[in-house]
Amino acid sequence: MTLNRLIFPLSEHAMPDWMERTSLRGILETEGSAPSDEALYRNLDRLHPHREAIEQELAEREKTLFDLDDTVHLYDLTSTYFEGEALNNPQAQRGYSRDKRPDAKQVVVGLVLDRDGFSKAHEIFEGNRQDRTTVKEMLDSLEKRVGSKPGSTVIVDRGMAYEEDLEQIRAHKYHY
Repeated sequence: MTLNRLIFPLSEHAMPDWMERTSLRGILETEGSAPSDEALYRNLDRLHPHREAIEQELAEREKTLFDLDDTVHLYDLTSTYFEGEALNNPQAQRGYSRDKRPDAKQVVVGLVLDRDGFSKAHEIFEGNRQDRTTVKEMLDSLEKRVGSKPGSTVIVDRGMAYEEDLEQIRAHKYHY
């Protein structure tokens, strides 16, 4: 999955076909057919509980591999909706739909990148969560995973830039 993301990014659904068209199995010395897209989805389910540690480790490695500016962070949100009822996902809720699907349950995904586009932290929020209510939680996650330098800047869009939200950013010693 990692090689696919680096070489030719595809969805998990398309990845088995990609694996069959490459020499990946020969390089990795594996036999049999490519894993099903369902197996790949389950892989992500196993990784998700460890995302904090993974993000911390990646941030540490990036510091030793690259000379990245860690004083500017970009924070934004998107959403993804579910076909069906999503009964096993308590975060799946109806809310403001960026996809113009108010009939579908969704989750909201928050992502912080550095100025070079490296991911620093992400969180998955309830689908009915207002953008502006995610700022404090995301800044807490960012601090836990990569730390913060006094005077760092967090760039948010206007949907999160209410005065009381900006106070949360200042409380974390960030500029906005």
